[in-house]
Amino acid sequence: MGKGTAEQFSFDGRHRFVRSLDRFLTSLRCSPAGQVFPVFRLIVIPAIAVAALTLLIRNTGMDLGIQRAIYTAGEKSWVLGDGKLWQFLYRFGAVPVLVTVVASTVGVFVSFCSESWRGWRRVFIFNILLFVIGPGVVANGILKEYWGRPRPREVKELGGRSEFEPVLSINKTSGGKSFPSGHATMGFYFVGTFFILRRHRRRLSELMLEGGIVLGMAMGVARMAQGSHFLTDVIFSFAVCYTVALGLYYALGLHKGLWREKPKNRTIPVWQRLAILFFSIIAIAAVALGTPFRAMRNIYPIEEASRTLPLELYLNLSRGEHSIRAGSGLKITGDAYGRGIPTSSIAVVLQERMRNENALVVYKERISGWFREVNQQLDIVVPWSRVVSLKIHAGETFLEFPLDGISPETEIIILSGEGEILLTTGGRDLMLEEGGSAEIIGRENLKQSGSGESVISLRVTRNYTGRIRIED
Repeated sequence: MGKGTAEQFSFDGRHRFVRSLDRFLTSLRCSPAGQVFPVFRLIVIPAIAVAALTLLIRNTGMDLGIQRAIYTAGEKSWVLGDGKLWQFLYRFGAVPVLVTVVASTVGVFVSFCSESWRGWRRVFIFNILLFVIGPGVVANGILKEYWGRPRPREVKELGGRSEFEPVLSINKTSGGKSFPSGHATMGFYFVGTFFILRRHRRRLSELMLEGGIVLGMAMGVARMAQGSHFLTDVIFSFAVCYTVALGLYYALGLHKGLWREKPKNRTIPVWQRLAILFFSIIAIAAVALGTPFRAMRNIYPIEEASRTLPLELYLNLSRGEHSIRAGSGLKITGDAYGRGIPTSSIAVVLQERMRNENALVVYKERISGWFREVNQQLDIVVPWSRVVSLKIHAGETFLEFPLDGISPETEIIILSGEGEILLTTGGRDLMLEEGGSAEIIGRENLKQSGSGESVISLRVTRNYTGRIRIED
């Protein structure tokens, strides 16, 4: 193909696209056709579908059953969620929504300056408000914050320590943020396009509805595979976006027509400027605070001394749900996850050096940025036969600490923190030297005095203000 032919082909392609776009916009400017408010189609059918699925899943235990299958398939982990497709959707699935909202915000401002944009102002406002109210206020600001449903990875049946909460069960005392799925709302957001097009391009509106549902479900499945949401969390994300879009469609008068003929040309009043700025800030903040963070942990010493000599071990834990157990070598595995402003993270470092005849290993965590939600789950394997001392800063953690395999000569000190530690004695005698600031539950399982070859000593400084539960 010659240069001239290629340029002509490119020009014709652009020309055809422009003509197609013009025909499409012209069709949207026309008077709407069809029923104004078909109650059965817009309300009754979706409501029955959501209610039927909810009852089916709740009564059959499908929520927990699906997550158990995913957890089991990953060999009792959420490794299936590390697939490239699921990770891509998790990290970049919200980008189309952000582009739409930013473009609509620009469109609102330009509509006060350009006559050709002025007639579409309400459509731009619809796009912005759908994002702010649906995924922003209702899903993340109200339901997720106050419903209190633990995520799958946080329930006892799936490796966590919280009780499973069936769908529609509110637990205000729980810090769980599973219900509904914020990421899924980023896909279901495009269900709003169905309402915009339904009285102008019916077939296209149905395709957009189907596409929005598929994208929302894909985002939801990605989060289910990562142990972050149940199926009903995803279903109610659809219900939130659909309901908000339905309400805005009629509240803004879009059912009467998308294009407003010759709207009044005037400068932007102060209150409208402030309102646009306010909602833009909310949209940007919602996006910033929803930036996902996830990091896998697989940490172990690399120095020969740390793998062979007696160990002095220091654990500086910030937050999360952790377990300490006996093993042949020191190893820390697990994952950290959360949502916050960009660059927020939980950084870790493992320091190794010699102290006299012992190897000193220090594990530290440092939280940077600002998290709206953060958690991590670590499995800490300790070679008790070589451990001379273990010092722990417990932070805001839940720490499961069985005493199996610990040598009576090992010095164990809880330095500080405000979390909760579960000590399982396993029939071992335990002597507790406490600083007076911690809450001790299960004192009847303590050895009150005396000494012996099997007695384990645990010292708790007064800087630790959390709770210690002692079980046999």
